[in-house]
Amino acid sequence: DFAALPDDGRRTTFSVFLKLDSFRTDGFIFAKHAADRSTLHYSLHFGFQAKQIKFSHKGKSTGNLYDVFWTLDANQVLNDGTWHHIAVVVSFPDILLYFDGKSSSPVYVQNINTGRVSTTLVEETADV
Repeated sequence: DFAALPDDGRRTTFSVFLKLDSFRTDGFIFAKHAADRSTLHYSLHFGFQAKQIKFSHKGKSTGNLYDVFWTLDANQVLNDGTWHHIAVVVSFPDILLYFDGKSSSPVYVQNINTGRVSTTLVEETADV
């Protein structure tokens, strides 16, 4: 129910084992907010009939909020009642998702503040 994680924003790994029933198609896996719940620091969410994973991350230097999206392959099923390992690896400016040991780059990264879409967290590099 609580985990203290390093928060330098440049090199971090978030890892979780997850078992979902077939009726679960949308929801949060984990999230970290400020103590007063006013600011989201990061979260991991699944949705779109359990075929998409979204990692939200607030850039430490600029304060910009990024949504990083991955779409699971046709043979990857999140809500099949078996255990799965999900890891998000941030090695700035790159970010990867590992689903049951298979890595994939994001479909896209969106800066929520500016609307800019890319495939890395590159906008943060100038300020870090």
